[in-house]
Amino acid sequence: MAILLAAADASVMIPMSGGVDSLNVAAASAVAFWAVRDKTTQSRHSASG
Repeated sequence: MAILLAAADASVMIPMSGGVDSLNVAAASAVAFWAVRDKTTQSRHSASG
C-alpha cells in the first residue's frame, strides 16, 4: 500500500460514518467525481462573477 501511495499524485479519503467499513469501486468513484465536479463548478461560478 505504501508503494502505491508514494507513486500517486494525490490521495483522497472519503469520510464514512454509521458503521460503513468500505465502499465498492463504483460508489467511491461516484463520490470522488461528484466532489471534483462540485469544486470545478464552484470555481467557474466565482471566476465569472
